[in-house]
Amino acid sequence: MSGPEGRDAVRQDVLEAVTEVAADPELTEVLSRLVSAACELVDARYGALGVLDPEGRVLAEFVTHGITADEHAAIGDLPHGRGVLGLLIRDPVPLRLDDITAHPDSVGFPAHHPPMRTFLGVPVRLRDTVFGNLYLTEKRDGRPFTVGDEAVLVGLAAAAGLAIESARLYESSRRQAAWSATSAELTHRLVEGTHEQEAMAFLLDQARTLARSEAGLVALYDVAGHLRVVGPSHGADTLDPDLSGTELQVAAREVMGLAGPGPTAVAPITVGAERVGLLALGWVAGQEGRAESLGDLVGQLADQAGLALAASRAQRDRSQLAVVEDRDRIARDMHDHVIQRLFATGLSLQAAGRFATHPLVMERLEEAVDSLDTAIKDIRQTIFELHRTRTASDVRADLAQVVEEARDGLGFPPVLRLPGDLDGLGGALEADILAVVREGLTNVARHAQAGSAEVTVSRAGGEVSVEVRDDGRGIGSRDERRSGLANLADRASARRGSLQTGPVDGGGTRLLWRVPVPHR
Repeated sequence: MSGPEGRDAVRQDVLEAVTEVAADPELTEVLSRLVSAACELVDARYGALGVLDPEGRVLAEFVTHGITADEHAAIGDLPHGRGVLGLLIRDPVPLRLDDITAHPDSVGFPAHHPPMRTFLGVPVRLRDTVFGNLYLTEKRDGRPFTVGDEAVLVGLAAAAGLAIESARLYESSRRQAAWSATSAELTHRLVEGTHEQEAMAFLLDQARTLARSEAGLVALYDVAGHLRVVGPSHGADTLDPDLSGTELQVAAREVMGLAGPGPTAVAPITVGAERVGLLALGWVAGQEGRAESLGDLVGQLADQAGLALAASRAQRDRSQLAVVEDRDRIARDMHDHVIQRLFATGLSLQAAGRFATHPLVMERLEEAVDSLDTAIKDIRQTIFELHRTRTASDVRADLAQVVEEARDGLGFPPVLRLPGDLDGLGGALEADILAVVREGLTNVARHAQAGSAEVTVSRAGGEVSVEVRDDGRGIGSRDERRSGLANLADRASARRGSLQTGPVDGGGTRLLWRVPVPHR
């Protein structure tokens, strides 16, 4: 169709296409509709929109039309802007080719790619910046693309630029609101008493969802200075705290289960000037643009996580201080009032005993005095326990100290893993745990002839477990370790728990001490 009526019809088609493209504020939907509309307007079998990275050098995203999911899977990695596609990146002007394979810049197609010959490409601009390029191939009638096709596509690209810019602003504002809501919810959970490990799992889940990342991790420093991964990991559960830059990204991707270098965002979590952990997200190859565009938001979320942790820890410290002060007051009252009254009562009974003549009365007075002495001892022990109330960080520090003290006897530093929540175990159970670790490492040093040892203290399902592994010679028939193990078995039995020892596949011994955590 030619003449004014034909041009009006074309304008109407373009207007309808732009209206359809802009009908949904979602950026992903806008891009997909743009490619579909372009194919329909010029009757092309295949179409694609290549979105440039922030530097405008390579394609960060590639939205296609006409390629099936099976064809996508067979082709593999999406293009990054080599060959003819790269011409529009370097020189963003319309390009029509009757045979793309005959162009000197053509690099061919990968295996399983549909055959393509005719080609039409135009840039898509947002104001003065090139956002990406529209690529169309294979008119359905088999003929080359025309000047009219080029004009239609240029008009569509110009109008669609406004729709894309609007969608990007909408997505940016909505994304910022969602990330702010995540920060607020994280702070609320921590301040309300949610354990740090559970709160960090929430943070990671929300960050991955909002960033649409393939994987992610949160790691926090423990009292021993190890950077321990919170949540699922593939293999290692720690990161080297001395790594930085590309080395840290590669190590983080390995823990996340992503092979080799790739788009990764890593942001430190800080409390004041102290670095307490990190948040890392990883994407598959081809998502470099997304990773770079979200870098600032990931950093802001990590900063908010640091503030939330600071508020939570400060509140926890205040609560612990209040408990300690209250226990000190109770201890003083017991010492100054209860013990003194019992002591005075005991002295009075002893004095009265001197005037007793009946043997039965004398015996009962002596028993009463002995009972008072026992009560005073029990109260003094209670006062001692009140003064030695511990926190989970104390337990972790003491375990780290026990493990460190075993280094000289072993001849190597044993590995300590504390993946579980160790809050609120109670002083008596904590003392048992320390004794089990100390005895377990002593047995390794005395009898195992090992080259390495690993201690894991964890809490899950209402019980706490202590595992000591070594790669030594294993337990033989001799009873070299039996007295120490019997003591550990008695400690477990007294708590309705169990002690298991046995060989490890490949050599060595495993000691597993498990007891229920008492309700407090």
